[in-house]
Amino acid sequence: MAFPYLQSVSKKTGVTPEQMRQIYELEHDFYQKIGQESSFEERQKLYEHVYVAVAQFFDTDQAAYFEKLVAVKKKIAFQFKKELAGKSVLDVGCGNGSFLYALAQTDIPTQDLYGLDIKAPLFPNDEAGRRINCYQRNIIRFEVPQQFDTLILDNVYEHIAPQDKGFFLESLRKSLKPNGKIIMIIPHRFFGPTDFTSIIDNTMTGKLTAHCVHLNETTYGDMVQDLASIGLSNCYTTVPFISLSPLRNWLPGLRLPVSWFVALEKSSFLMKILRSVLLKGRCLFRMEVIIIAQKLPART
Repeated sequence: MAFPYLQSVSKKTGVTPEQMRQIYELEHDFYQKIGQESSFEERQKLYEHVYVAVAQFFDTDQAAYFEKLVAVKKKIAFQFKKELAGKSVLDVGCGNGSFLYALAQTDIPTQDLYGLDIKAPLFPNDEAGRRINCYQRNIIRFEVPQQFDTLILDNVYEHIAPQDKGFFLESLRKSLKPNGKIIMIIPHRFFGPTDFTSIIDNTMTGKLTAHCVHLNETTYGDMVQDLASIGLSNCYTTVPFISLSPLRNWLPGLRLPVSWFVALEKSSFLMKILRSVLLKGRCLFRMEVIIIAQKLPART
């Protein structure tokens, strides 16, 4: 198989081209196996294996990496200040905890700050770090002892296998208070692939489906339906175009109806125009799926 973007992706990630090939083979093998696996327990083993195996290729200064991520996550926290201020927050799939730590360092007033991941992160022993608690458990089928005002999922949903989506969505529903809100940031399937399938196609024009660890790159239309299945609606978004992302921080309170972008996705003419405008070989007006949805109280 030809990998026309191998060199550029390798340079961006800091691994050698040969290592990049090995990572791709590991992740593509995972993609094929998990798609055929009917056992929930065996799928969990596949998730754990691939992420542990791939992590070994990246010799990263963890402290510097964490600090770099925190700076990025502070901007994201500011974009969602109106959904976070005064709220209890659960970061599902929190990884190294950089979003929670960034949020704890901002002037956004929050209540309880919790993370949830298969391995609980360690935080600096300072005021911000001591504000954060974590649940260490499976992130797909989970229960937590309290409900939260706001859930945030920052590039997590795309890693969930289709067979596990129902378990995951139900876990989210149970964890969210009535009238609570969920914030989701997900790669857009029409502007992918955004995993290491990109060594084959890095134009971000959706010509190729992700087939490494992104099992569920999605669209606004599909995501609205998924959330509706667990009783979440009142869906809004921010500015979804990545090239216009500075607007999210200049206008942090701006909320746009998701229905606008569902309609855009349904227009093959407009989508063709968006995906035809390239800058340095990549789609200039590519979008990501950013959804803020609310859990409405059950009707009596």
